[in-house]
Amino acid sequence: LRLNIETFKRLKEFETSIVILLLEKQKATLMQELDNYKLDTTDITAVLKSNAFSGTEKNVIVEKSEESILISSGEILELIGLQILKDKNFRVTNTLLQSILLNLNLSKEQRIRIFVWKQSQVSDQELTQFLDSLDAPYTDIIVNGKRPMLPKTEYNMLLAQQLLNRKYVSSIDNKESGIRINTFSKE
Repeated sequence: LRLNIETFKRLKEFETSIVILLLEKQKATLMQELDNYKLDTTDITAVLKSNAFSGTEKNVIVEKSEESILISSGEILELIGLQILKDKNFRVTNTLLQSILLNLNLSKEQRIRIFVWKQSQVSDQELTQFLDSLDAPYTDIIVNGKRPMLPKTEYNMLLAQQLLNRKYVSSIDNKESGIRINTFSKE
C-alpha cells in the first residue's frame, strides 16, 4: 500500500489498526504531505507511542495538529509531556503547555520538571493554577503569609529556585527537613 489521502481515508473507515503501520512505513511521505492529512486522536496517540517516529518528527506532527484535539485527550497530553521530559526543546504552544501542566495523568514530579524547563512560557496566573493543581503543600505557596515546607528533592529545589527568580515568593530556605518557601506577607 502507498500512502495517499484516499488510502488513508479508506483504512480509517474499515481498518483503523492498520493506519499506524502505513504511517510508519510511509513516514517520509506523511511528513512531506502532513498538511493534507487530518490526523485524529487515535492517529496522534499512535504516532506519539511509535518508536518509528523521531522526537523531531513527533514535534512537527504535534505542531501541525489541531490544538483542540490534543487538549481533549488526557493520554495525548501525557505522551507530549513525556516527550518534553525526553527533550526539553520539544516545542508546544502556551495553551498546550498549560493543559499538560494540569494533566493528572502525569506525576507531580513530571509536571514540576516540565514547568521548570518551560517556565518562561507560563504566566503568573497560569503558575498559580498549576501550583493549585498539585495539592498541599504546593497549594500553600499561592497563599500570602503561608510558609509551606516542600519535601527535599532535586525537582522541588529547582521549583523553589524558579519561584524565587520570578519573585513569586519572598525567599526560600534549604533546611535539613525540607525546603521552606516563604511567601509574601499578607497585606
